[in-house]
Amino acid sequence: MYAADMNSARFSGGVTTTGVVLFPIQFTWPHGGRSVFLSGSFNGWTELVPMSQVEGCPNVFQAVYAVPHGSHEYKFLVDGEWRHDEQQPHKNGEYGIVNTFDARPMLMEVPQVQSCSDTMTSMEVDNGLVHRISAVALNQAMPRISEEDIQVSRHRIALYLTGHTAYELLPESGKVVALDVALPVKQAFHILSEQGIPLAPLWDFHKEKFVGVVSASDFILILRELLKHGSNLTEEELETHSIAAWKQGKAYMTGQVDGHGRPIPKDLIYASPCDNLKDVALKILQNGIAIVPVIHSSSEDGSHPQLLHLASLSGILKCMCRYFKHCANSLPILQLPIYAIPLGTWVPRIGETSSRSFAMLRLTASLSSALNMLVEAKVSSIPIVDDNDSLVDIYCRSDITALAKGRAYTHNLNEMTVQQALQWGQDSNPPYERTQRCQMCLRTDTLLKVMEQLSNPGVRRLVIVEAGSNRVEGIISLTDIFRCLSSSSNEHSFTVSYLKNKCGLSLESALRASKHVHFETPENPDSVIAVLKNHGFSETQITRLIGKRPRILISDVKRTILPKLEFFVSKGVSMPVLAYVLSSNPALFATSLENQIVPSYNFLSNVLKSDEKIFLALKRYPRLMGYNPYDVLSSNINTLLAKGVAECNIASTLCSLPATFVRSPDKFKDMVEEAKNMGFNPCKPVFMVALFAMNSMSKPTWKRKIEVFKKLGWSEEEVLEAFRRYPTFVRVSEDKFVGTTDFLVNKMGFSPSVIAKHPRILLTSMEKKIVPRGLFALDLLSKGVIKRLNLKSLFGPSDYVFIEKFIKRHKAEASQLLKLYHEKLDLSKNWRIDGCKLQHL
Repeated sequence: MYAADMNSARFSGGVTTTGVVLFPIQFTWPHGGRSVFLSGSFNGWTELVPMSQVEGCPNVFQAVYAVPHGSHEYKFLVDGEWRHDEQQPHKNGEYGIVNTFDARPMLMEVPQVQSCSDTMTSMEVDNGLVHRISAVALNQAMPRISEEDIQVSRHRIALYLTGHTAYELLPESGKVVALDVALPVKQAFHILSEQGIPLAPLWDFHKEKFVGVVSASDFILILRELLKHGSNLTEEELETHSIAAWKQGKAYMTGQVDGHGRPIPKDLIYASPCDNLKDVALKILQNGIAIVPVIHSSSEDGSHPQLLHLASLSGILKCMCRYFKHCANSLPILQLPIYAIPLGTWVPRIGETSSRSFAMLRLTASLSSALNMLVEAKVSSIPIVDDNDSLVDIYCRSDITALAKGRAYTHNLNEMTVQQALQWGQDSNPPYERTQRCQMCLRTDTLLKVMEQLSNPGVRRLVIVEAGSNRVEGIISLTDIFRCLSSSSNEHSFTVSYLKNKCGLSLESALRASKHVHFETPENPDSVIAVLKNHGFSETQITRLIGKRPRILISDVKRTILPKLEFFVSKGVSMPVLAYVLSSNPALFATSLENQIVPSYNFLSNVLKSDEKIFLALKRYPRLMGYNPYDVLSSNINTLLAKGVAECNIASTLCSLPATFVRSPDKFKDMVEEAKNMGFNPCKPVFMVALFAMNSMSKPTWKRKIEVFKKLGWSEEEVLEAFRRYPTFVRVSEDKFVGTTDFLVNKMGFSPSVIAKHPRILLTSMEKKIVPRGLFALDLLSKGVIKRLNLKSLFGPSDYVFIEKFIKRHKAEASQLLKLYHEKLDLSKNWRIDGCKLQHL
């Protein structure tokens, strides 16, 4: 099943160990192939994970795989050949060159609360969503929506929310559960479980008012206290202590006390029945709460309050869906698929970090690990997956209340699994609506469809899954929907504003970059930009650099950036070249000067003997310095020397075609041997050009191109002979080759064998040379100016030689011929390769 260099016996450890937290990562192979698989250290190199072709992108394959935190290596098996992606971080490992990434647990960033006035303003019209649209699916076709449509959608939603009140949330009949603050904690959670509700308002009979809420989050904190060694909270106290006592103890635990050690009183956040829906939604969003009690008071002092309803985002969304159900077309934003909107929390792509945590658990994980994640990562739910990372259930904060019944919390929560906890809730709670627990959607579902699902009672989030496999791709919550329908706070954040206004990034690029970098003040970013400008970076290059590596803005200028710039300057590199190289490969700023850059430079200096040639090599392949010179470059150079390649040819190729040397030593040896078998003489310079051409494509691609050549009339020997004559001709795209051949054979009348003897012509521009000269020559032939067509004479010479030979030598007709030639040049601009045929538009 595996190649010899992927020994499956190397697997040690397991990813399904109880309690292991898994982080789903989206892997992408964008370089084509017929069948693509993934394997890596995260599965012990023992499993081939199939990758699916992205719809509409035949060269892009993707797979989502859950990995434990830590550093990992991986490779792709493409059409039977192990390969790595040079566009992602990589290193030379035990299995040759492997891609690398780190999966690190990250706490979710607590959203910054905007001022009421700012948020209200942003709920009216969002002037930038059209620019925020970014493809979650790599290269997936992106629906287009105009700025005007976005404004109209947002404005109509805002008008609805401000024109309707909380009264409309009240059901025709129903009940509202409130609890006495003097009730024992255990009994309170027992009631929550029995009633199937996640929280309840608290009533204080002494104060005669509502004083707060008790929720599943309180029970989670209590259970974590019970798990702590030496905790002052005991199981007996849980059954006897009142909610009021717990709330007071919670204040001490969280440090919410004044200078005298007394708990700081908190006012209940509630809404009046006359409050508009926008104000109700803002109270929920700004305070990070799930519900707002709707309370009516018959007196101005607030006495004799009546609890009418528990308002939630789900209820508001239900009203909106009902209102816009028959006029959804008037809100273009609702027709967008969710993948086209920065909505929810998605599985990060490989090498991508996010300030929002996304993790999954197996059914065998311990309940304590689930509780810790719910609290520390500040998430409300965790997808539960099987060994194939397919969704089987979801564990939510509200599930914890089921443990109150039957004193299940007295069990050792480190030994209880998530599966047992879910089963306990199902068995002990008959009213439990199982069908509402694990709601799913697809990335292609429209925003309207997702809103309708989330408006159903009991549904607070949707898990985005891959069609067919049910592999988890992300989560969308009610909060995400309302932030999308108002406006993204990211748009107004300092980081995004700085990236857009100071660094020149588009809003879409700034939003994407803000996932990787965050800062509150401009001092350090300003210093970074100033240093770059002082070293010759243009504004365009700075924008390009920051777009590729936004974290450079928070780098230490004196310790990280300046030393590298000063090193290159000390070697005599000109500022324009320095700026080009570093803006093309900003990873060098994160590369160790002592351990990588200096050794690489010294190695290149020993081979090229000239700083100027080193800079030329770096300009042609800026990533050259990212490879270990002694593991890759030195080994490959020694292979060439052993085969008789002259040092001067090696140095010349390293300067002009440096990408030739960037290949794992074992594969490089095979490639050198294959070039010799094709008839290339290592003593001649063309040998190195052949290696460059061979290194630029995989073996399956080479075989596929040979089949294309043969279908167009070339024999296999003619293909090899053409390769020996001019090796780089094989780098031309298949469409270009077929289109050029179609024109030369079917329009001009040349045979495929003649074309095979002049392969260099296949690299010639169709628009600037092949088509205009070909059409011009056909006219000359019909007029009797020339007697026959010669492929090399027509398409080989420079423009000057061509005009001298075919126009100026005919002095009497030179002006008319020149005019005719220019007509053909203009005409050729309307010829395009359509599929594999050259068509006249």
